[in-house]
Amino acid sequence: MRMKNLKFILFCTAAFGIPLLGHAQDNQGQGFGKISRIQATRHDAVFVYLDEPVWDSVPCSTAGHKLSRFVIRPSSPGGKAQMSLVLAAYAAGRKIRIRGNGRCDVWKDTEGAGLVMLDQQGGHRIPKRPNQ
Repeated sequence: MRMKNLKFILFCTAAFGIPLLGHAQDNQGQGFGKISRIQATRHDAVFVYLDEPVWDSVPCSTAGHKLSRFVIRPSSPGGKAQMSLVLAAYAAGRKIRIRGNGRCDVWKDTEGAGLVMLDQQGGHRIPKRPNQ
């Protein structure tokens, strides 16, 4: 295998959360698109709605799948980081990628966000290294 191919595989693994040896969990919802709405509740839950459908939802995520939404618990350390990316993407009008955590542990009918990524403008690109 050429070094360039190995670098590409490692980049995809890190950037897209694609495991090298199978799936970490079989059922995880996934969504990609612009944020159409953010809704905060008094129950320490923030819903993030996408303008594109969510696919591969877990069975408990009935509203999450139908409404194209994920839920974040903003009081947790990971939730604070996820909210930073969500708000940055919303303010900039950029697309965001969300992979669910495979559970409806924050809200009973919506999958929790496990991974939140802010995509580059115009899609995924591998930056070129300057010649040395």
